[in-house]
Amino acid sequence: MARRRNTVVTALFTYGQSTIGMVLGLLVTRVVLRMLGKDTWGLWAASGALLAYAGLADLGVLRVLQWVVADADGRKDPDRIRASLSSALPFACLTGIGYFAVACLLWHFYPNLLQLSPHDQGLLQGPVFVVVVLTAVTFPLRLFTVLLTGLQDATFLGALGLFEVVGTSLLTFVLAWRGLGLYALAIGATLPPVLSALAALVRANISFRSLVRRWPAPTRLLMRSLAVDGMGLWLAQVGFQLAAATDPIILSYCGLRAAISGFVITSRLPMTLMHFGWILPNAALIGLAQLAAEQSRARVHEVVLAILRLHLILAGAVASAVLASNAGFIRVWVGADLFMGAPLNAMMAANAVMMTAVHGLISISSVFGRRLEVGLVFLANGVLHVLLASVLSRYIGVNGVAVGTFISAALTGLPVGLWLLELKTGVRKREILTQVYWPWCSRFAPLAVLAFALGRFSPALPFWVLAVACGAFGLLYLFWMKPLYVGLPLGPRLSGWLGKLRLLPPPSST
Repeated sequence: MARRRNTVVTALFTYGQSTIGMVLGLLVTRVVLRMLGKDTWGLWAASGALLAYAGLADLGVLRVLQWVVADADGRKDPDRIRASLSSALPFACLTGIGYFAVACLLWHFYPNLLQLSPHDQGLLQGPVFVVVVLTAVTFPLRLFTVLLTGLQDATFLGALGLFEVVGTSLLTFVLAWRGLGLYALAIGATLPPVLSALAALVRANISFRSLVRRWPAPTRLLMRSLAVDGMGLWLAQVGFQLAAATDPIILSYCGLRAAISGFVITSRLPMTLMHFGWILPNAALIGLAQLAAEQSRARVHEVVLAILRLHLILAGAVASAVLASNAGFIRVWVGADLFMGAPLNAMMAANAVMMTAVHGLISISSVFGRRLEVGLVFLANGVLHVLLASVLSRYIGVNGVAVGTFISAALTGLPVGLWLLELKTGVRKREILTQVYWPWCSRFAPLAVLAFALGRFSPALPFWVLAVACGAFGLLYLFWMKPLYVGLPLGPRLSGWLGKLRLLPPPSST
């Protein structure tokens, strides 16, 4: 019961901060886009995509540490938590140094990769330096945020995340309004995470003092274990960067720099809503790791299928929203000229479903320790994406990038993810296909056609009419997917709400 409660609390806080962040972010983007102009804003987006590769200096140790802490907490083993923290500290410090070094190295490749003029280089140099310095400082402090995550300190982390999201948007807006240009984007994106990390350090010292005191000396065995598992997540990060954060670089390198702003704007709603859809199932993963530590295999089998089904239910809602409303939304938000067309929009919706399905398989496999294999899958997917996107974009323009995303995931992440999950958990591919994918697909297909038809008319509809139509469609989706809700890991409160709406049977009958 406590795990479900923490899962729901974490998810609700994350949805709240993400919703507020999305609304504020959209408003700030509109203001900044008009202040800087499409070309400068697109240049910053491409620059950020390239600079993200400096994050590869993080060898994955901090990300794997949360699972180690969750596992030790499930086993009631505080000594292992302290030993893991002390063994991860050297990696955290080296990551900050490595990030700074890699970022400085990447700066030398900026002109050729992004087709920069001397004026462009001068425009970017100062803001990029701000991002690099503040981000490097954050890495060692993240050790305490990871500790709180593994312990499921849901309420505090939720409040902290809300502060970070609101602070980022408001700080960016204020600094941009005062005329700081790209410095507003740089400071707004990187200063709030530093403050959040410091707050996590204070929280850990107050509420979990016994775990941050009397650390033993780092041990070679634990450092090696963290490094090996971290390497898998590092490979996954490389693959993710190649698959999800390289598109503006590819467009710029292929001579399509003028299309970057439109591509980023068209993909903003699909990508934002897709990550919204991941919040609730992701919040259940820490509890799943603790459940697995208790060796409750039958219950683990049941929860794995439920989490996969939850992924697809939310992915369908995201895809429907994108198909039905993205064109009209962009018209009101920043202007219809930045919408890149229905074909690209449809591919974005399809990618949201495909990437969510892969994310579900891969994230659950990571909980059970298949981290090196998971990393190799992501790396293969990322490399294939870059190759396909680079080739296809030369023949079919910006649509080729989205097509490359779908094909690469379908050929790598989906089949290998199914195999990895069966190998570690015993949940067979046939069970996933017949109990999760097919029931969802058979119910979603007619709604997808309806959402696409609505989207074709959305540019011509008044915004209030579009909003009402999308709201009605959302209610239709909610009730149409009713048979798939039974057994989802939603906790008693959410299950109770769904029961009152007659979307779940009453508790006495389950």
